[in-house]
Amino acid sequence: MPISDDDTIASISSAPSSAAVGIIRISGPRSLPLLKRLCSAKKGGFVPNRIQFTRASHPKRGHIIDEVMAVYLKAPESFTGEDMAEIYCHGGIAVMTSVMDCLIALGARQAERGEFSKRAFLNGKIDLIKAEAIAALIGSKTQEGAHAAASQLGGTLSKRISEITDQLTAILALIEAQIDFPEEMGRTNIRSIRKTMLQQAKALDELLTTADQGRILTAGVDCVIAGAPNAGKSSLLNALLKFERAIVTGIPGTTTDTIEEVINIKGIAIKLIDTAGIRKGRGEVEAKGINRTKEAVERADIIIIVIDGAKALSKHDKDILQQAKEARGVAIVALNKSDIGSKINKKELIGFKSVHISALTGKGLKALEKTLLNVITSKRIDPKDALLISTRQKGSAMEARNALIRGLSAIGNGSSAELAGIDVKEAISSLRNMTGEEVSSQIAEEIFSRFCIGK
Repeated sequence: MPISDDDTIASISSAPSSAAVGIIRISGPRSLPLLKRLCSAKKGGFVPNRIQFTRASHPKRGHIIDEVMAVYLKAPESFTGEDMAEIYCHGGIAVMTSVMDCLIALGARQAERGEFSKRAFLNGKIDLIKAEAIAALIGSKTQEGAHAAASQLGGTLSKRISEITDQLTAILALIEAQIDFPEEMGRTNIRSIRKTMLQQAKALDELLTTADQGRILTAGVDCVIAGAPNAGKSSLLNALLKFERAIVTGIPGTTTDTIEEVINIKGIAIKLIDTAGIRKGRGEVEAKGINRTKEAVERADIIIIVIDGAKALSKHDKDILQQAKEARGVAIVALNKSDIGSKINKKELIGFKSVHISALTGKGLKALEKTLLNVITSKRIDPKDALLISTRQKGSAMEARNALIRGLSAIGNGSSAELAGIDVKEAISSLRNMTGEEVSSQIAEEIFSRFCIGK
C-alpha cells in the first residue's frame, strides 16, 4: 500500500448537506502549497497548528469563494502523520464543492473511502484496532455505543493486546534462546512457560466473552418481528417506534417486504425489522417477502414472535415457533391482543420467554422492552473496559487462544517446550494481525473501504 511522494489527497469531511460549517481536509506533501494557492495568509504565512481567518479565492478567476478559517498541520504532528491542512467554510453544498473543485484543479486527488485513516495507519499513527474504533464511533447510534468506541480509540484494547503479546514474546525468546544456546541457558523451565501460556489463554478467554457485548454496544442488535399474517406485527412496530411507520389494516398480508427502523432503549440501539407474515405465498411478491422473513429470522439476534393471544395457536404460529427454536437468536413471544383476552395454552410455549401485550392500547409494552433489555444485557460489560468490537478482532483473538491451547496440550502430552514455541509464535502472529502489525494489505484495504469518504 505505498503512497507516492507527491500524492496529496483532499475531501469534504463533513456531512454532504447544508450546515453552518463545512470541513475540507487535505493530506500529503503538497498540503501547504495547495492551501497557500487557495487561501491568502497573513504576513508570515500559515503557522503550524494555528487557525487563521482568511478568504478562499478561485486560483484562476480570482473571485472570492468564501470567508473561511484554515489551519496547517505539519508532519508528523497530524492525524495522518503527513503534512495536512483543514479548511472550515460555510456548510453550503455549493461552497464546499467549489473549494473541492479548486483543490482538484490545483493537483490534489479526491480521497478514497477511509484514505485519511489508512494513511494514519500506514504512518504508524493508529493501529487497526483504533481504525475500527473510529468507524464504530462514527457509526454509533447511541451514547453508550459511542463511549465504548471512544474507549477503544483511546487505546484500551490495544494496550491489553500489547500486554498479552509482550508476555508471549518473552517466553518465545526464552524457548528460542534454549534452542540456540542450550549450554548457556541450561534446562528450560517448562512449568514457568506453561504458567505464562495458561495465563494469557485465560486473558484471551476473558476478552472473547466481550465480543458479543462489544458488537451490541457499537453496532446494535438486529431484532426481527415475525408472526402469522394479521397477528399485529406492524401494529407492534408502530407502537414501539411511537409513530406510524408501517401500514396497518384488517386485511392479512398487508406487509409484503421487510421494514427496518432503529429504536434506543437504555443506550442500546435496536434495529426492529418488521416482516411479512409467514404463510404459503399467494403470489410471487408475497412469496419473496416470506423468504426474506425466514432469512431475517435465521440471522437475527432476537426474534419477537407476535401471536394473536385471543385465539388458540394456529399451524402458522407453531411453524414459526419451531423455526425460532432452530435459529441462532433468542426468541421472545409477544402475546398480542391481551385487551381482548387470552386463549393460549401456556404449555405450548414452554421454553420461550413470553409477554402479554396489546399493540393497540400499549398494555405490556414496557414489560416487553424490559424483557428485550434483559436478554441483551444478560452479560453486562462496562463500555470503558477492553472490548472486541468487530468480527475480525474476535477471529484473531480466537486464533491466538486456540494456538495457546494447542501448545499447552503438547506440553501436557510430554512434548518439549521447543515444539510449543511453534504455537506461541502462531498466537503472537494472530495478535499482531489484530493490531495490524502483520496484517495483509488485502485485509487492511477491506477494512478502510468500509469507511466514509473524508474519514
